[in-house]
Amino acid sequence: MSKVDDELVEYVSRPTRSILSRKLVNYFRSMRSLARKLGGSEKTVRNWVKTDGSHPSNELTRKIIRASLKENPGLTLTILNNDLLKHQATIKRLFEQLSEDGDE
Repeated sequence: MSKVDDELVEYVSRPTRSILSRKLVNYFRSMRSLARKLGGSEKTVRNWVKTDGSHPSNELTRKIIRASLKENPGLTLTILNNDLLKHQATIKRLFEQLSEDGDE
């Protein structure tokens, strides 16, 4: 991945990291297989796939994105794009709030 891709990893939300992890568990057919592929433990992967569990680090998210792009590029890009749109909507709301506060 390029420097631009590395910067993207910083902005991938926790829920999206978990979604991509779950997709890969399905692809590799087990948490153990995914853990081996990423160089982590099965327990760690198990925590990622739980909605209220932990989430992958930036380094592991980078590996997850790479593997996801190989497995299903269209779905991976859609998931990442949807995450970006959520960030964009949040920023838009902040601008709107600032604008409203400035009008008072």
